[in-house]
Amino acid sequence: VWFSTNFPAPPEPPSEGEYVAVSASAGSGCAVRADGALVSWGNLLAQDLPAGSDFVDVAVGPGGQSIALRADGSAVVFPG
Repeated sequence: VWFSTNFPAPPEPPSEGEYVAVSASAGSGCAVRADGALVSWGNLLAQDLPAGSDFVDVAVGPGGQSIALRADGSAVVFPG
């Protein structure tokens, strides 16, 4: 849901699949799929995503700088 009238709405996330966590910032977004893999849209490119299918949460900040939490409690900052 986008509530700002000062900026254009961010790009839409992919519609396929089930997601357990979603985060977006101006122009970028990232989600954790039900299988634990990350998916991105907008300015955050797929090649910027860390590999793995053990993610449980994600947060996207300004400029696409992001952090993802793995099931073991470790965190990955990307793009790096």
